[in-house]
Amino acid sequence: MCFILTQPKNSLKARMINTTWAPLCDEYVFVTGNETIPELPCLKVPVIESRKTLMAKTAFMIRHLHKEYGHKYDFFLKADDDTYFLMDNLREFMQELNPEKKLIAGRRFKTYVEQGYLSGGAGYLLSQAGLHAIAEILENEEKPCHKNTVAEDVGLGLCAERAGVEIVDSIDRNHTERFHPLSVNGMLKLDPSDGHWIHSYNYYPMKY
Repeated sequence: MCFILTQPKNSLKARMINTTWAPLCDEYVFVTGNETIPELPCLKVPVIESRKTLMAKTAFMIRHLHKEYGHKYDFFLKADDDTYFLMDNLREFMQELNPEKKLIAGRRFKTYVEQGYLSGGAGYLLSQAGLHAIAEILENEEKPCHKNTVAEDVGLGLCAERAGVEIVDSIDRNHTERFHPLSVNGMLKLDPSDGHWIHSYNYYPMKY
């Protein structure tokens, strides 16, 4: 199942996803704040649209998926409204993974969280067991594993680590990354001397 974070002002992006890769998911939903986008399958989350509330939005969605879909699907894909997935490639990757193990996969960064965390912009994949573990942490912890002011991907990484969810190596057979946090042009323009933040964040040495 795929869940895609969006908001009404990005409705054109959401509609493009709705006509391209999203229908290739077994099921999908667009996650919005207090307003939905007409003609799209949306779930409203009781937050004000803001970068500062992205973690709250994701946390709400993970709890919702845990309750409503937790045993229906083996894997859950989180994406933003500017993310594009080649679903055939993703399904091939999923065949290598065990949904009964607490796993999360995506573009691994090495800062802020001991085991690293996964780029929110590149999207990430949660196994069924991984989703359950993070949802239980979010529901039962007296001290939250995240704060709303923390970046969504870092916050999710902190929760995953505390829940014992392992980051899976998502490097492919050609030793290249499967998930990308920048646009195609952005990735192609990278140079080791350009000072771009990704060089110091990326868990694995960059290839050019």
